[in-house]
Amino acid sequence: MVIGRFRKLLHILLHRLIYNLTHFRLYSRLMICYTLIFLLVAYVFAFAATRYYIQYTTVKQLEQSRNALNAVCNYYEIKQTELSDIILPFYQTYKSDFYLDSMFRSPTDEEYYDPLKKMRIFEVLQEIAERDGDIEEILLYKDINESRFVYKRKSKMFEIVGQDYPFFNIMADWKFGRITTGTQMTGGNSSVKNKNVYGIGGVLGLDNETSVKGKFLIAFNTEAIKSVYQGYSGNYGRFILASITGDVIFDSDGDYNGEKLPYINMLLAGKDSASIDGQQCYIQTIVGQKASYIGVNTVPKKALGDSNIPLLIYGTFTLMAIICVALYMTGGHFISRRVKEIGLAMKRVGSNNLSYRIPILKQSDEFGEIAVKFNEMCNELQKTIDLEYISEIKKKNAELESLQAGINPHFLYNTLEVIRVKAVDAGNDDVAGMIVDLANLYRAMVKNGTFIPIRNEINICDIYIDIFSYHYENSLDYETDIDPQVMKFGIPKNLLHPIIENYFVHGIKNKANDNRFSIHGFLTNEDICFVFEDNGRGIDKNQLDEIRSSMEAAKLKVEAGYGLLNVQQRIRLIYGEPYGITLESEENNVTRITVLIKAMTCEELEASLKSPQKH
Repeated sequence: MVIGRFRKLLHILLHRLIYNLTHFRLYSRLMICYTLIFLLVAYVFAFAATRYYIQYTTVKQLEQSRNALNAVCNYYEIKQTELSDIILPFYQTYKSDFYLDSMFRSPTDEEYYDPLKKMRIFEVLQEIAERDGDIEEILLYKDINESRFVYKRKSKMFEIVGQDYPFFNIMADWKFGRITTGTQMTGGNSSVKNKNVYGIGGVLGLDNETSVKGKFLIAFNTEAIKSVYQGYSGNYGRFILASITGDVIFDSDGDYNGEKLPYINMLLAGKDSASIDGQQCYIQTIVGQKASYIGVNTVPKKALGDSNIPLLIYGTFTLMAIICVALYMTGGHFISRRVKEIGLAMKRVGSNNLSYRIPILKQSDEFGEIAVKFNEMCNELQKTIDLEYISEIKKKNAELESLQAGINPHFLYNTLEVIRVKAVDAGNDDVAGMIVDLANLYRAMVKNGTFIPIRNEINICDIYIDIFSYHYENSLDYETDIDPQVMKFGIPKNLLHPIIENYFVHGIKNKANDNRFSIHGFLTNEDICFVFEDNGRGIDKNQLDEIRSSMEAAKLKVEAGYGLLNVQQRIRLIYGEPYGITLESEENNVTRITVLIKAMTCEELEASLKSPQKH
């Protein structure tokens, strides 16, 4: 139930995020996009830095553990090497007066029970124990009667022990060579009880005969080995010394003392990592060939490294990202304020307030250049409009000029709005190009007479489409195909581009990537036909019928909007019927607007206005 509520909440948050992203202004979406890119790059670097740190610390810590393992193995090697020096008193017969030799030869234990002889044997064993401070016990085994003797250093006692005493079962079965045992617990006296010791020994033949009389075993305390590896700061993981057969000599965790090492074969195979006791571990080994042992260091992979360091790295990069995002948003606020100022100016000019000018600030940047150019265009537009009205107000075509002069400059706002959005990206080349196109468009629109060559009208259309192409970039594909024979004829100025404006305002699919718009012009008998076709939103049937009815009525009113009805009125006024607009559309599929006018030159059109016409 909790999971279901969490999923529902996550779905709502995701839906709101998508909705907000799709309704933000372009510069806000760009800011969010750049912020996400920066965060992505920052966290990629954080991930790389963390990974490098983990690898570096892993290698370094394993190297420290390797040094500790070397020290442990060297210590054990020294014990093996120095054994012959430690037991030298066994062979200095002048000290034992042959009592030790007699004890091993005798089928009875009378030497042990003779106080004098026992004292002499005790002195020899004590001298051996004093040669190495790690010696806990010295064990002697007589082959002739299987007697077991133990010298205990801590209690300074030499005594006979039972068959269950540690290590004697190994000594009894040993035939020749050096004896190496794993760790076992000492026993028999409370002062040395519960101590872990490991044994190194051999066979004894105390005269020139080759037969074996008995065995000895030196029991060393494992605490010395523990102190060796603990002396290293980088003693990570577990340290084990074991014989080749798997007898555990030393285990830093103490779990395998007195037992066989269960994964000895895997360690001898030389693997550098494996699963041990349910954990994935790094494995380091040192094989002592001379003493037939193996030193092992196993380190759980999750135990290496410092978990706080990755958090510190990610935290640092997160803080940097937050600071950069804050600075970016602050800069975006100032840019947004300049853009809104330009947008406000366009709205005022679009509402016929041609006297409004954008305040020019001292700093020189792209927005300042836009403001200067905008003010220059408004000055020129105001001047040209004044001259046009003064010179044309007395002409015979006052009704036509009145209708044409009533062009509401709202398309100026629609065009410059595109520039405002695009300017956020601060692309100087794009902004400069749009300004040049806009200047050329208005110069072409406000100059010349009532009628212009079709090639000039097509040029105005191309400029108008180019301006919108900056906004839609790769999502718009348009084509202009005009028969060269058509170009020499005349046309009422600004007759065609309202149809193009109608497409960009009402027809284009803003979120689509395959918008297409085409203009075809050709001669048909003595008429000129223009076909405008697009794959935009189209018009539903009810609205289409309403538009067709309005165009058929074609009531000529100056206050009529600057759109299809305005174009229809002007065509009927100049050319009469049956000329005009034909509209076809399928919703979300295709819209086709056909404009039919008579093929006439500019001179013929001017002359037609000077004489009464019957349409």
